[in-house]
Amino acid sequence: MLEQSQKRLPETITKLHLACGKSLDELEPIPPPRCSHGEALRFSRIEKKTGECRDFYACSVSRDRKLCRLFYWVEDWHRRARRSSADGETCFTVPTREKKARYDPNLGIDTLVDNSSNAQFTFDRDSISTIVSICKQTNVAASPRKMLCIGTPSIHVELKKQGIDSVLLDVDDRLSSIADSVYRYNMFTGEFLETAPDLADDFSAIVCDPPFHPELFPALFNSLKRTFPNSYDSSLILFACPYFFSEQVTSACPRLGNMTDIRLTYFNHKKYVSGNRSPVRLFTSSASLKSILPTVPRGYHICTHCDEIVSDHNKHCTRCNRCTSIAGKTPFKHCDACQKCVKATAVHCDSCNRCFISSHTCSQ
Repeated sequence: MLEQSQKRLPETITKLHLACGKSLDELEPIPPPRCSHGEALRFSRIEKKTGECRDFYACSVSRDRKLCRLFYWVEDWHRRARRSSADGETCFTVPTREKKARYDPNLGIDTLVDNSSNAQFTFDRDSISTIVSICKQTNVAASPRKMLCIGTPSIHVELKKQGIDSVLLDVDDRLSSIADSVYRYNMFTGEFLETAPDLADDFSAIVCDPPFHPELFPALFNSLKRTFPNSYDSSLILFACPYFFSEQVTSACPRLGNMTDIRLTYFNHKKYVSGNRSPVRLFTSSASLKSILPTVPRGYHICTHCDEIVSDHNKHCTRCNRCTSIAGKTPFKHCDACQKCVKATAVHCDSCNRCFISSHTCSQ
């Protein structure tokens, strides 16, 4: 639900990622600094002028310095911690600032839609109906259905309305007023920001709509696995993410190897309000959703070749042996030289031995 922006970061940053891809416990024994959003994450950035790579701590929820001013170069924080014997319990006040908001009738609150900081984009009715129908069809032989929603308040509310047991984890403290079983939680550090609830690790499905920043995916899944190891390994996982981040998703969580053609849309997003324009797809740990969905949603059909649910705009390629038109209405075309489907506007360059969707300077 939360989409974060990097626009406020200094212009010297050319690359931002979790430092070394390791957990904080593996990096050093000195606890990281904290803010009101929980434990900071460790990042790296490369200076444009010098090419020097430096590690720093920043807020895991908001990297807009006007909203949360937590920032330390790692070496500065370590020197400070050694001098003062600091234990990491350094908190910063989050200043108030007027934000753009839009009322969400499904939640009964104003969703924050300011892209310069944290933006709360919530699913529209079609996406809610699709995801909830999948959750309802999840069968667990030994126990009743129990859902874990992470950053998906609209799904949690709808599940509750339909009498399905659900728990919502979200950083927004206002959401506790819209439904029960809501807990403040930082999905990137695995911290409960208030008293940790006693939750049994027996969820039959996990639904997550994270910020679309692939550098944070490893932290998200590591935290999820640490907090709910049994559910992470055995339950159905439904994950919302743009299709162009598919490699980062499957790398961070190999269980999510199936990117479906179900297109997710948001009622309060300027661009992602139409299935034809939204790049957001539903990733799942299930081998097939055909057996889970009782009916094929409107705008989809069962491909007679793939025997899977695909968008009406997606066309099957007999040479690739799969449906390849994932980017919109225009079908992909098969390039014999590349031995794969490419966008219809792509032109193959014999010298470079690849297709380009725009003019380019030949590498040879």
